[in-house]
Amino acid sequence: LQLKKYDDAVEAYRRALRLRPTLAPLHLNLGLAYYKAEKRGPAIEQFRLYLKHDPSNRQARQLLATDIQPIVTSNPDQARGFVASEVARWKPVVDRLGLAL
Repeated sequence: LQLKKYDDAVEAYRRALRLRPTLAPLHLNLGLAYYKAEKRGPAIEQFRLYLKHDPSNRQARQLLATDIQPIVTSNPDQARGFVASEVARWKPVVDRLGLAL
């Protein structure tokens, strides 16, 4: 990533994930490579996969939130679907904490 060869980085992280699919930080790094290569859809997916392993990771959460903004403005229906899926995903946690959505 430091050499700005983002497509090469994407391929390297994809190969690494094939070898070590349970190594969660690879998802974050692959997401960053996709993000730098301006491939937002795959970046979002990798950040979401990483956050399943480390839901409190600030960097992944901020990058995910940053990536959602263009979708909200350019495709409101897709944004509504994304928000609905995230609400459904976090509902058990919210309920356990006694919070309201």
